[in-house]
Amino acid sequence: MSILIIIAAVLLVPLPLASDETKAEKEKTEWTVDDVIKQESAFGFQISPDRKWVVWSKRRPCEDKDSHVSDIMLTSIAGDKEIRLTRSDDNDTSARWRPDGEVVAFLSNRKGKGESKGAQIWLINPFGGEPWQLTSVEHGVRAFRWLDKDRLLILTREVGHLHEQELKKKKDNTIVVEDEEHFYPYRLFEFKVESKKLRRLTDNELPIGSFALSHGGRYAVATLSTSPHRADPKTKPDFYIFDLEEGSGEEILPDPNFYVSGFTWALDDSGFYFQRTHTSDYENNGPGARFLYWFDMATKEFQQAELDHEWGLGTGFSATKDGFVTGLAAGTRTTFARYTRNGDGWMKQMLDVGDQKYIGSITLADDGETGLASFAANDDPTRVFSGRLVGNKLEDMHEIVSLNKNLRNKKMSRVEVINWTGALGDKVDGVLYYPHDYKEGKKYPIVLMIHGGPTGVDTVYFRESWATYPNLMAGKGAFVLKVNYHGSGNYGQAWAESIREKYYDLEVPDIISGVDYLIEKGLVDPEKQGVMGWSNGAILTYGLITEHPDRFKVAAPGAGDVNWASDYGNCAFGPTFDNYYFGGAPWEIPDVYIKKSPFYKIPEITTPVIIFFGAEDTNVPTEQGWEQFRALQLIGKAPVKFFLFPGEPHGLRKLTHQRRKMEEELAWFDKYLFGTYEEPNEAFKKGSPLDIKLKCKNIKVNWGHFGVLADEILIPEVIKSGELLAGRFEVTRIQYAQFEKDFKYTEGTDDWPVAGVGFEKARAYCEWLSSKTGDKYRLPTEKEMDKLLAGAKANAANENTLDYWAGYALNPEDAEKLLAKVKELGDGPRLLTRVARMKPVGDEPMFDLGGNAAEWCVDENGKPVAKGGCAIMPRDDRSKPMKPPAEYIGFRVVKLKTPE
Repeated sequence: MSILIIIAAVLLVPLPLASDETKAEKEKTEWTVDDVIKQESAFGFQISPDRKWVVWSKRRPCEDKDSHVSDIMLTSIAGDKEIRLTRSDDNDTSARWRPDGEVVAFLSNRKGKGESKGAQIWLINPFGGEPWQLTSVEHGVRAFRWLDKDRLLILTREVGHLHEQELKKKKDNTIVVEDEEHFYPYRLFEFKVESKKLRRLTDNELPIGSFALSHGGRYAVATLSTSPHRADPKTKPDFYIFDLEEGSGEEILPDPNFYVSGFTWALDDSGFYFQRTHTSDYENNGPGARFLYWFDMATKEFQQAELDHEWGLGTGFSATKDGFVTGLAAGTRTTFARYTRNGDGWMKQMLDVGDQKYIGSITLADDGETGLASFAANDDPTRVFSGRLVGNKLEDMHEIVSLNKNLRNKKMSRVEVINWTGALGDKVDGVLYYPHDYKEGKKYPIVLMIHGGPTGVDTVYFRESWATYPNLMAGKGAFVLKVNYHGSGNYGQAWAESIREKYYDLEVPDIISGVDYLIEKGLVDPEKQGVMGWSNGAILTYGLITEHPDRFKVAAPGAGDVNWASDYGNCAFGPTFDNYYFGGAPWEIPDVYIKKSPFYKIPEITTPVIIFFGAEDTNVPTEQGWEQFRALQLIGKAPVKFFLFPGEPHGLRKLTHQRRKMEEELAWFDKYLFGTYEEPNEAFKKGSPLDIKLKCKNIKVNWGHFGVLADEILIPEVIKSGELLAGRFEVTRIQYAQFEKDFKYTEGTDDWPVAGVGFEKARAYCEWLSSKTGDKYRLPTEKEMDKLLAGAKANAANENTLDYWAGYALNPEDAEKLLAKVKELGDGPRLLTRVARMKPVGDEPMFDLGGNAAEWCVDENGKPVAKGGCAIMPRDDRSKPMKPPAEYIGFRVVKLKTPE
């Protein structure tokens, strides 16, 4: 069987030690906060009916919206074309091809016709044209599928009830908490594209939360919410099969122990697969491991599909014509297997992925011949490939999409999966990130980054986020350890349930033992330990700093509990969580709640603590943050800071909030762990004239001119930009005149850039400079120049360009007229200025990258290229770059650290 595959790759590969680094590795730069929060991601791939195109969603940062937004993208399977179909800076998702492949439908929250409380369906011709709004239903569209080219199946709420309309008239926005009387249904409707008419297909009284449509379009299996009470462990969802042709519904899986998800129809609609978590506590929806079941439509009976894998399902599941492909839980990774129907059972074959060691997910398309899969690489986080699944092998893979290209130039840690003996004498895994400057025999600080859940899991797949960012910390010279403590997911039911009524008792010793293991190996400095985590990671952070108060130098808990009695009532799912992990309600076992709550141990804390919470968090209510802060503040044994982010839920969404969280956290670690913190002067504005003056105080001046003296020769000063040593200024006239004795220039312009010299003369100057100094100088390569110009892009308005002389932003017509006026100044490069006149870029200031004189550089074939703006050229980002006049082309030098 031959199946087209798309692979989004993220494979974590241990990198060589510093002694084996290549030149390319040495030129990579350290991570910044914006590198972390401004990552792109790809999701929602669907292949066209003719198998030539893919539509998908690209999630990207949008500064104007202060958040990530999603665009619909179109990419050819051949990988030679990529088109951005939508560009509204709104969230466009769930793209799906019409069955004839001529139109794409998608959900968008953009403003359109009518008033709506949710997303609407929009259509677009993927091969040309703007999108147009299709639906304008009152409560928005929760989900949709094509029934045929003329009809869609949509999930939406019924029109507004009189009760709601009356409240709206009164402007009454009172919230009735978990209002059972007005728990309105979401139903399935047929929507006709031509007439835009809705026809109700289901009459359910309870709201449908999700559904899976059969391939033939006749049946939908759906999950119905039975109560608005998220916290009530007695309420369970109902599951129904709806016959959309007959308008009937039939309840299935009525046993309350069957709390299931992940419905996937077989390709011939003979039945469907679903996933169920095996746990010892179905009443509280306890954690465990997920396993697969098969529901037969002919008999209306179900059976468990034998996986021959004790730890259960991992990520990624898809039906094939003769069975299914699925991920299998394997601790720090996911393995994949193909299962073929064999009588009443399935035959297992592990998937052969060749050189790609780690697959993230595989999703096959509805026809069984096309599909999706994901891989990943630590030094190349986001790439998408197409390929073929032949039998149990992935073949003929080739790249079709590439995201986050800037991260390929970042330093990446050497990564290892390590293990040690845990709290119960069994093996505990951890993912260890080495410091970027690691040298064998040296001891380094360690930062623990603890995952949430508790059934989360840390894997070998690439992940940098505002919550945890190992490569940024590794760049500061620390080991980073992520521990899959008892209770983590992806290790089977027994491991997930091991902390039931033993919360903290196993996880904290697991983590401490992992650090001790690294200390014993001589890798970690025992006097420099820090810890951070979000949600359950923050909960365990408090467990660590209360039980080991003298051990940690710094702690950064985000959205974590300390008082379990208050959590029981304030958390949206408090009773189910607390009943399971602690064994009952606080009024039943008050002593257990007091014993388990770090709140009552806060007087033991001596570790400096920085706290983060979203102000609208209902998973770990903000009140928990206030309890932590107030106790630490009043006890006064440890420094404490508390940050509340308005409007944010359990996870931070705004870019400004993510950035602030990371910056404050990093400063806290700099102060209390790394010892590198410098108190900011809040009256001092970056980029101000004073800032520039201070940055320029170390500029080298000799003989009253810019430059460095070397054996009585005034030569260009070079500074570090990234890994490059480049001239702070363009080569000046007085510097060049020492090389070419006959070179003449106007008196008083010694520190103007030399210009009008040809490429060969510029190169000859570098050779002369090398011979005079004993160091190696050359012209920049085109790639190096592009990097310098990219770093100066934001400074373009402050450069010496024609716009500067005009006094306003020029358009092409005004620029042409202005050039006629410039001619009145006479011949020669009259608009050049002294090299340090305009605003520089960088903490170590570099001047005139985007103006004054354009600059010679060398392309990959050794040919001359002039790059950058100049004083006679307008600053016009909308036009193709102009070719600078020869009289306005100068150059700056690059100094090699070691001879090439």
